[in-house]
Amino acid sequence: MRIHKIHKEIIVDMEKIKKALKHDDLIERALYLIEDYNTYKGTEIEFTFSWNLNKCREWGYNYGKDVEFLDKFFVEVLGMKESVKRSWDNKTAQKFYYFESEED
Repeated sequence: MRIHKIHKEIIVDMEKIKKALKHDDLIERALYLIEDYNTYKGTEIEFTFSWNLNKCREWGYNYGKDVEFLDKFFVEVLGMKESVKRSWDNKTAQKFYYFESEED
């Protein structure tokens, strides 16, 4: 059995997204990520984040604490899988959310 990433259209339920994310800026970012994913029929949602607040401000990365809220929505509410890939300098990381499908 082989598992692979698939595109699955995400239909936004504003009540669920507001309950999970709580903050308007996080809701706006999540809606942007979903719009991009749906428009380009991607197999994953991807963004860069850091726990270094100065790096986030300077380079526009998502802050690590915000990722916990995004996890709650994308993983717990939508049922997506997640993975993280650290950068070579360990100062940032790439976060991925995706749906999986099994086939024989």
